Amino acid sequence: AMMNFAYSDLRRRGRGYGKHYRSEKERAGVRQQHHPAEVSAFDVAWACQVVARVSEALRSEWKQRENQLTWRVYQASLLKPLIGREPEPTCEVLATTLQTSTATAHRHRAKARREFRRVLRLLLAEYAGSAKDIESELAELAAVIRDAPQSDLSEALQTIDAIHPR
Repeated sequence: AMMNFAYSDLRRRGRGYGKHYRSEKERAGVRQQHHPAEVSAFDVAWACQVVARVSEALRSEWKQRENQLTWRVYQASLLKPLIGREPEPTCEVLATTLQTSTATAHRHRAKARREFRRVLRLLLAEYAGSAKDIESELAELAAVIRDAPQSDLSEALQTIDAIHPR
């Protein structure tokens, strides 16, 4: 039973079976030790453009399906924490904000995450030649967003919000 719990917990966290299991406290210590590298303006512009293109694709997909709730969940739980560096709201907070049930908020957040990964990989596949190159681009994108100055990212978020008002 304990092994099943551990496997389920690892899978839920998206960490895989073979990776080292660390507590939340240990992960926080690793995050604090990270020293951001210097990020060029070109890299920040590229990262923001990629996120904007993914957002545009998702917005048009969900608009065609008349699924505005998923878009609003995407903005609140993925886009703002990613670019705005705001804390990700819990499903309970999302449900209250969007006036829906917690289960519905959870379902739409899972859908938004899954679709974001899918569209991001498709977009990066346009530039990358192989799956290994896509993984490399994903890692670089994550590093740029993590290390970019907050002011640059805030401008990008405002641009995306201007294109897609709530």
